[in-house]
Amino acid sequence: IRRAKRKFFDDIITSADSRHIWDFVEWTKPRRVDAAFGLVRTDGSSIDSQQELSEVFQQQFTPRNPHPIDVLLLNEIPQLRERDFPPISVHEIYDALQGTSNSSAPGPDHCGW
Repeated sequence: IRRAKRKFFDDIITSADSRHIWDFVEWTKPRRVDAAFGLVRTDGSSIDSQQELSEVFQQQFTPRNPHPIDVLLLNEIPQLRERDFPPISVHEIYDALQGTSNSSAPGPDHCGW
């Protein structure tokens, strides 16, 4: 029965139009996740409990003593000169927004999604 099912579905998939291949996604079912995955610490030892897992994640993503940041590094970044900002009237803003879409915001490439 298993081979017959496999052949049946393989035949349908191979004869399908490639533009409609995503129609077959609904055939898939969530797969069972193996509960015995192996997470390890940086030293290679295994994590055996929920508490250990929590501690490792906390150390990795929210360490108690993060590396110190040298704020003097900011002084090395060249600063741009301050530019003049001409006054803008409410009418200018209103006119500029009239031609925009309410459902998207264009990025630097001027392409609205």
